[in-house]
Amino acid sequence: ILDSGNHRIVGSGVNGFRCLVGCDGQGSQSNQLYSPFSLSFDTYGNMFVTDTFNHRIQKFLLMKDSSALSFNQPKFCPTATWNPDAITIANRSIVGQWPRAIFMSTNNITYVANRENNTIVMWDEESVNPTQIIHGNFTGPNSLFVTSNGDIYIDDGEVNGQVLKWIEETNTFVTVMNVNSECAGLFVDVNDNIYCSLYDEHQVVKRSLDDAVITSNSVAAGTGIEGSDPNQLLDPRGIFVDVNLDLYVADCGNHRVQLFQSGQINGITVAGSTSQSPTITLRFPSGIILDAEKYLFILDSGNHRIVGSGVSGFRCLVGCDGTGPQSNELSGPFSFSFDHSRNIFVTDQWNNRIQKFQYLEESCDTSSVVETFYSSVLTSNHPIYPRTGCDFSYYEAIKIRVYKNGHYSFNSISNINTYGYMYAKDFFPFIPSINLIAKDDGSSSNSQFNISIPLQINTEYILVVTTYNLIETGAFSIYISGPDRVDLERLIDLDVDTKYILVVTTSHANVTGAFSIIVSGPTKAVLEYTNTSSTSTAF
Repeated sequence: ILDSGNHRIVGSGVNGFRCLVGCDGQGSQSNQLYSPFSLSFDTYGNMFVTDTFNHRIQKFLLMKDSSALSFNQPKFCPTATWNPDAITIANRSIVGQWPRAIFMSTNNITYVANRENNTIVMWDEESVNPTQIIHGNFTGPNSLFVTSNGDIYIDDGEVNGQVLKWIEETNTFVTVMNVNSECAGLFVDVNDNIYCSLYDEHQVVKRSLDDAVITSNSVAAGTGIEGSDPNQLLDPRGIFVDVNLDLYVADCGNHRVQLFQSGQINGITVAGSTSQSPTITLRFPSGIILDAEKYLFILDSGNHRIVGSGVSGFRCLVGCDGTGPQSNELSGPFSFSFDHSRNIFVTDQWNNRIQKFQYLEESCDTSSVVETFYSSVLTSNHPIYPRTGCDFSYYEAIKIRVYKNGHYSFNSISNINTYGYMYAKDFFPFIPSINLIAKDDGSSSNSQFNISIPLQINTEYILVVTTYNLIETGAFSIYISGPDRVDLERLIDLDVDTKYILVVTTSHANVTGAFSIIVSGPTKAVLEYTNTSSTSTAF
């Protein structure tokens, strides 16, 4: 409330009203007002007041908590899913060629560095066109970070060896850090330390923004010598620092994500094939974000996708159909960010565009879950394959068909130790790594698999059920839950030059009539009527 007669502004809270500004009486000093008439807030919470009898407009800056986050850090349910078909919100005409840096603020303002024109492009969530374009003397920026007061930190290391800060209040640039390489990632932590991942120096450095000496860099991670040891990095890119000051690094050249706990020089591999519990293989990761529950979201640049971790390990979220220019594809993505609605914004570098993948609210709605069951028995008549690369196990391949895009869970129930592997399109028993999109090697406490994965209509999936122990047999069931029913059909491998007998019958006794059989497979199949008195083995 603008309390004009008392020359102040007051606000209410849980304990009633309190004076906010103009609390020292009437006057013309910077802390005083004289018959103020109206007020308004900007997107950063700063207050603007018409100070009528002082003939001026006054701006009162919001005093922000130093721990206030400037970026969105959403909380997701385990089944969170995004529309695989993205919306292009900006193309080369706006963001230039090969865009890399993007940042979404908590005010839902999008910031993108245009490397072609050396500008910072800004637009809010309601705008189609940029609302502001900032010109600077930087060259080819690779990263940027925006703090809660609207100040922008931008990389200018590759050519000019510095990090710049654009001050929102004065619309000016100042140098805040000297560096010896491009900053492939920038981050400002809750204690106002700025971090730069030096791509060419294989190191992450930091300095306090409260220190007036801009050359006061210290090492946060890496020795400065490329390598794959726990204390080394190779071409680091995206970085993230949590509220505990733990540093996460997208160790691009080592195809892993490293966690450097506060004050530690040795990193822990938390994602990648060399992690303690590998559930994902990365290729040149370039970006990383932690959600509100410290689950990792990684931009797996070399695989042109974004993956996320959960209770069952990592899974692909967007860009899961390979690289390309289509709406469901990415090509050399570099960085990403969440808006306050949990949508994902990505710099799709080689497609020269910014892509928005919309979060599907219904993916976390459990009120309309449809359940499906499947039961079978692994027998000595089942085919075998080298699950571990050399030792053989029986397996059953099951074709999966869904009728609605969404998130589905597959849980096994058995007295034997079951493993589950999900494939897209085809399964090749003697090259089991091809087309593999998800797996669970019996991670639950009762040695059963639990695969939670987004599936799409018009895509054929194959679930392979096998066992931990070699040549083990036994009954198993699969419980499936998701937004719609799931069709499951066992796939049978047939051998050349082997005679098989297909028995066709009816559900009712003594029923006659015509029927047809459609056969599909890799080659021609010959069917002929045969005498049913011969013995055969049922599958």
